[in-house]
Amino acid sequence: MDKQQARQILELYRPGMDDADPQFAEALAFARRDPELGRWLEEQGAVYASIRDKIKELPVPSALRDQILAERKVVRVPVAWWRSQFLQGVAAVAVICVSIIAIAVQLHSWNGLRNARTSFAAFRDQMTYLAAAGYSLDVKSDSFDTLRQQFASNGWPSDYTVPAGLTKLVVRGGCLTKWENHKVSMLCLKSADQHGVWLYVIEQKALPDAPKQATPQLKPEGTIATASWSKDGKTYLLTAEGSEQFLRTLL
Repeated sequence: MDKQQARQILELYRPGMDDADPQFAEALAFARRDPELGRWLEEQGAVYASIRDKIKELPVPSALRDQILAERKVVRVPVAWWRSQFLQGVAAVAVICVSIIAIAVQLHSWNGLRNARTSFAAFRDQMTYLAAAGYSLDVKSDSFDTLRQQFASNGWPSDYTVPAGLTKLVVRGGCLTKWENHKVSMLCLKSADQHGVWLYVIEQKALPDAPKQATPQLKPEGTIATASWSKDGKTYLLTAEGSEQFLRTLL
C-alpha cells in the first residue's frame, strides 16, 4: 500500500466509528508512520467532527412527527401562479444566501485550523509523536559525518550544527521526513543507558513562529523532554526520552 491508496481508503474513515473496522487498519497504520498523511487525517477528522457537531446542534421541533402525519390530510388551496413563482424565487435566494454564509464560516474555521496545524507548536507535537509512535530509518549510519553526507546526497538539510553533548551519543541513523512539504532531517541517536534522542533540523522560514533565539528553550512533553532553538537559518528541535535534567546534560 502506498500513500495515495491509504488516503483514498481514509477518505471514507469516520473517527470513533470505524476504528475497529479491519478495512481501515492497514491505512491507519500507514498514517501513523507517515507524518504528512497523519496531519491530513487529523485535519479530516477535525472537519468531520465539526460538521457532525453542527448537525447535532440543529433543533428538532417537538411537534414535527405530528405535523408530518397531518400533512397527508391537508387539502391544499391552489395558489396563484405568480405568487408561487415569487415564493419559489425568494426561497431560492434564501437558500443561496444561507449556503454562502455556511461556506464562509466553514472556510474561516478551516483556515483557523490550518494556521493552528502549521504552527511551531504543531510541528513540535507531530515530531514528538513520530519519535514515540515508531518509525523506520531511511538512512542507516553509525557516524555523524556519514549521516550528514547521506542527508546532503538526498537533498535534505545537512548544513546544521550538532550540539557538543550529542557527539557522545550512539548514532543509529536518520529519517527523511517532511513538515507541510518542507524537508526535515531527523537524526536518531541513543544514549549509553539506551534513552532515545532525536534531533530535527528544518529551514527556519518554514516555521515563522519558531523560537528566534539561539539559546535552547526547554519544554517537557509527557515522558519526552524537548528543546528548541534557531540559528543560521535553521530551526532545531531536540527531543529525548527522560527528564528535563537529562536533556540539559545533552545541551
